Amino acid sequence: MMEQEAETLLVEANPAPQPWVSRRLLGVVGVVGLVCTAAVLPRQWSSNKVVAPKEKMAFMQAQAFIPFAEAQAMSNTGAPAQPAMLPGVLPPAQPASGLPGPYGAQQGYGAGVAHGPAGAPIATHPDDFIAHRDAPAQNQPVPLPAPAGGGDKPVTLDIFYETKCPYSLQFIDGEVKPAMSDPTCVFQHVHINWEPYGNVQDTGGALICQHGTDECFGNKLHICAKKEFGGNDAGLNDWITCHMSYLTSETSHLAEDMAGYSGCPGADAQKLTDCAKDPAIFADLRKVGQETQAEHSEHMPWATTAIGQPNLQGRLVEGLCQMYGTGQLAAYPKPACCS
Repeated sequence: MMEQEAETLLVEANPAPQPWVSRRLLGVVGVVGLVCTAAVLPRQWSSNKVVAPKEKMAFMQAQAFIPFAEAQAMSNTGAPAQPAMLPGVLPPAQPASGLPGPYGAQQGYGAGVAHGPAGAPIATHPDDFIAHRDAPAQNQPVPLPAPAGGGDKPVTLDIFYETKCPYSLQFIDGEVKPAMSDPTCVFQHVHINWEPYGNVQDTGGALICQHGTDECFGNKLHICAKKEFGGNDAGLNDWITCHMSYLTSETSHLAEDMAGYSGCPGADAQKLTDCAKDPAIFADLRKVGQETQAEHSEHMPWATTAIGQPNLQGRLVEGLCQMYGTGQLAAYPKPACCS
């Protein structure tokens, strides 16, 4: 009896462990551990991720993937990031300034030529626009069709003009025509690409020429002459200078007056008239407009051997003579007219 009571007391004094108590205790410890971990880890992550801007930039540059604009910003230079220019895209044309004579104030794209607000573009490029000689190989010699009678003309002179513009008339009749009259001078090696368009406003539904409807007819007439003469370089030059001389002789002369070009050699005047009155010629006129805009000329007329080259108006023969001995004319002797 005494042994049983002693065993009973021993059991009561040392109760058997309860499994659920251990699990509860472990759960409490786990929750406390998670809370502590959540409080500590963000501080560690934050401290690990804080890197001085210059150190971050140096690291990214070492990996060769940091953009230039971001590098500028992170180096605190204060230099604004410049937008990248696509290859072949030209920057916007700057307004003309300091041009001789009345051109700077009265001529040029968006210079207030009595059409629309000052600074407005003459026209926008259509979706299928292909810039004239503005391709990656624009500085490479381009084979030209041989003019009638043979000859070697490795240089092309683009002349952008308007048929009723007084300055265009003066340039073509007073500079181009006299230079062409000497077959041993510069035009034995220079092909002329005539571009009669100028400061035309293309509204999408109509073309408005700077000097009126008669100028529009004259521009179309000269495009028709280009189509008619084809590769006959000398014939086209003679015809255009002949017609421009007629328009220069009297301010009252009209481009649409057939008497003014019926006597010009090499083309049927009636055929050219019908071509200029045909609505289909407007597509060709707009193509010349695209080529004119691609040049970014500052005023009319504009005579240049390549996009970005100086305008040779006022120094035509002198400017072409300076090309001998270099570039496309490196192998050609300088003509006697250059001395």
